Amino acid sequence: MSDDQYVVVKLPKTLVSLGAIGLSLASIYLSYNSVKQSLKKISKQTKKTEQKKEEETETIKSEDFLKIFTDYGKKFNQCGALEAVIPRKFETEADLAILSDNLLYTKNQNDLVSLTKAISEPVWDLLDRGGKRWRPILCIILAEAFNLGQEDVKEIASLCEIVHNGTLVVDDIEDNSTVRRDKKCVHLIYGVDISINAGNMMYFAPLHILLKSNKYTDQQKLRFAKIYAEEMTQLHLGQGWDILWHNTDKLEGRIPTEQQYLQMTAHKTGVLARLSSRLICAAVNTSVEDEMTISRFSERIGVAFQIQDDILNLEGEEYKKTKGQSGEDIHEGKMSLIVLHSLQNSQPEDKDRLFKILSSHTDNQDEIDEAIALVKKTDSISYSRKVAQELVQTAWNDIENLLPASRSKQLLKLLAEYNIGRKI
Repeated sequence: MSDDQYVVVKLPKTLVSLGAIGLSLASIYLSYNSVKQSLKKISKQTKKTEQKKEEETETIKSEDFLKIFTDYGKKFNQCGALEAVIPRKFETEADLAILSDNLLYTKNQNDLVSLTKAISEPVWDLLDRGGKRWRPILCIILAEAFNLGQEDVKEIASLCEIVHNGTLVVDDIEDNSTVRRDKKCVHLIYGVDISINAGNMMYFAPLHILLKSNKYTDQQKLRFAKIYAEEMTQLHLGQGWDILWHNTDKLEGRIPTEQQYLQMTAHKTGVLARLSSRLICAAVNTSVEDEMTISRFSERIGVAFQIQDDILNLEGEEYKKTKGQSGEDIHEGKMSLIVLHSLQNSQPEDKDRLFKILSSHTDNQDEIDEAIALVKKTDSISYSRKVAQELVQTAWNDIENLLPASRSKQLLKLLAEYNIGRKI
C-alpha cells in the first residue's frame, strides 16, 4: 500500500458516541468559563457604576441646592412651555387656533384684543411675578429619574404650574386676599369677573394642550384625562373643607381634628404635587403600584409644604414682606394645624379667646399678634414643624427603595427637605 493511500477503520458506535460526549463536555466547560469571566466583568462594571452613582450622590449633598433649584426654575421659565399653553398676547389667528378650532362664525375675524385683555393679561400678570416653581421642577426631576428630560415632559410641567396659579387666582377671591407675590391680587387689578374666568381657563387649557401632544399614545392620553379628573375633583373637595372651616359661624361649634386637617391639606395642597407625579408616571408607563408609591411621596411633601407655609405665615419675616402682613391666616380665620393644635391644648380661657379672634376675621394687628402669642404658648408652631419633618421622612422612606441611586434621586430628597426648610 502506497503512502498516499488511506486505511479506513470503522470504529464502534459506542466509541464515536463517547467522543462526541467528550467534545460536548469540553465545549460546555469552555462556555462555562467564558460566562463566568463575563459575569465577573459585568459585576465589576456594575460595582463601578454604583460607586460612580454614590459619588455623584455625595457630591450633590455638598452643593448649594438652592442654586440647583433656581437653575431648574430658570430653564423651565425659558423653555416656552407656559407660553405654548396661554400666549402672552393673542396677536394672530394662529394663537387662538391653538386653543380653539371651533370658529365656524368668525373664522379669521376674531376679537383677539379682547382675549388678550380678558385672559393673557391677568394670567401673565401672575405668572410673571415668579413663584417657587417647585411643582414643575418636581415633574422634571422625576422624569430625569426615569431617563427623560425637560423637553420630554414640558407639557406636564407647565400643566402643573398653570393649574396651581389658577387656584391662586380663585383662592384669593374666596379669601378676600389683597396681596399676592408683592403686588395686588389679580382680582383687585382686573376685576372679579375677569379673574374668575381667567383662573378657570388656567384649569382647562393645559390639559387641552397636553391631550393634543403627539408625544403620547392614545392610551397614555386616556390615563392623563382620568388622573386629571380624579385629582381636580379631590382639589375641590379639599377647598370645600378649607372654605367652610374658616367660616367659623358655619362650623356650629365643631373643631376639625388633626387627621381631618391632614386630609383636607392632602386634597387642597398635596393634590397638585400628586397630580404632577401621577402624570409623569403615566408618561413613563410605570406600574399602578409604583405610581401609587411615587404619588404618595409627592402628596406628603405637598402637605409638609403647606404646614411650612402656615408656620411662615405667623413668624416668617420674608413671608411678611411678600404678603404685606404677618398672620394673614389669623385674619382669614384659617384652621391650620397650628391653630387646631393650640385649640386642643389651650386652657379654656385661652381657647375661647383664640377662637373669638379667629371668628372675628380681624384686621387689627394687635389682635392678630395676640392670637400668634396664644398659639406659641402651646408650642403649636414647634409641634407643626415636627409633623412636617415626619411627613417628609415618611415620604422618603416610601420612595427610597423604589428608585436606583442617581443624582435625580438625591435631588428629590433635597427638594422634599427644601419644602420644610425654606424661609419664604
